[in-house]
Amino acid sequence: MRNLSFMIDEAETNELISLNVASQAKIVKAYLFFSLTMMWEDIPFTQSQKPEEFPEPAFDDQETVLRGIIDLLDEGLNQMDLNESGVGSRDLVYGGNMLKWAKFANSLKLRTYMFLRNQDPSVDSEIANLLNNAELIRTNDDEAAIPFFDSNENAHNVWVLNNSFGGFTGAGNGNIFIFAGKTLVDIMNELEDPRRKTYFSYATYSNNLVADEFIGQEAGVSGWGGETSMISQNIIRRDWPSRMLTASEVLFYEAEFLATTGNLGGAHEAYIAGVRASLNFLDPYTELDPSGGELEVQGISDEEISTYIDVLPSSFSNETEALEAIHTQQYIEVLDRAPENWSHWKRTKFPQLSVAQNANLGDIIRRFPYPPSEIASNPNTPQDPTLDTPMWFEN
Repeated sequence: MRNLSFMIDEAETNELISLNVASQAKIVKAYLFFSLTMMWEDIPFTQSQKPEEFPEPAFDDQETVLRGIIDLLDEGLNQMDLNESGVGSRDLVYGGNMLKWAKFANSLKLRTYMFLRNQDPSVDSEIANLLNNAELIRTNDDEAAIPFFDSNENAHNVWVLNNSFGGFTGAGNGNIFIFAGKTLVDIMNELEDPRRKTYFSYATYSNNLVADEFIGQEAGVSGWGGETSMISQNIIRRDWPSRMLTASEVLFYEAEFLATTGNLGGAHEAYIAGVRASLNFLDPYTELDPSGGELEVQGISDEEISTYIDVLPSSFSNETEALEAIHTQQYIEVLDRAPENWSHWKRTKFPQLSVAQNANLGDIIRRFPYPPSEIASNPNTPQDPTLDTPMWFEN
């Protein structure tokens, strides 16, 4: 955050630097603030980037943070010049393409408004304006993602974790740290979702195939292994991107908004587009067979996509049906992204989850505790609520 503040200050005061640099920094800062409030709810915001003036910054409530994120994004968009450059070749997200940065900013505004909407329906007019008039991330080519590379030195964090601690099985295409959850696997099994072969590998140990079906593990079960499917090396890989905001997410927001404002036909169209975007994104990464080795035919074929689309609702007859279908697909699509997947569940409460076995809390955990370093350095740090206390934005 401080580095981004330095970028903004320099770009706004040094005439040799484009204001687009400040715009890019503000958009990234907004993204980070959104992630922080989703993890801790109340955080230092208005005073947080002025350490000389506020060495012990006050904590702002979540509504203040979310509305401040909107303001920060508007600042970045208003000073953006699509005909000028910003950070160029060293921009790993968009390579200096400012139109794509505008799409990211508008899509992040849409996300923020959808969370505000849970408590403030008056933002519907702002959401409608974004959907009807703004440039948004609607294709996979425009998604906001930080790339990783097919080398040990620049590899994705989860691959590095597995590789550093001997986490790959040596058999099959899974790992021994991250297993498939029962709730997600059961949903995907019922739909015969073709993304299962991308996400999961069958349980395989000592070069033996333990199971030849997709099986999820109950949350909180002690131990690991058995017949539980593992997360596949299709997605635990060196070059898996860190995806910040996807086309599917935007399209599912559009579908949800239209479904809840009376446009069931438009909601269904956006819903199907969101599913297709997810399947098409995963297509080139679908290389390994769940039982081990490479797939004989790699990818997710057009035939598989068409078959899957045919299984899904062909239309929506009411809002309840529409929201269940939309939120099901959003839950499947957001698997690889934390804390977004956790935040979306808190916003939608879909699917219905049970408290994990052996849990000490009475409900699903909703927040992180404040770090001891924060408590020690800032006397304004609030006392932690019980960790299963819902956040402000939750219904």
